[in-house]
Amino acid sequence: MKKWIEVNGKMMDAVEFTRFIRKETADETEIFVREVIEKEHKNNLRLKKLQQQDA
Repeated sequence: MKKWIEVNGKMMDAVEFTRFIRKETADETEIFVREVIEKEHKNNLRLKKLQQQDA
């Protein structure tokens, strides 16, 4: 027996709901991932500079 979820006036099963959520959050997730990668890159550069100063 399928369970139905109402979203924006449309009834969706679990699979359709999962697709809907992924589609709605894809842009936000991509932006978040880019920000994290950029911050990690800056931290790695900073660490390398500090290691070179100590050597």
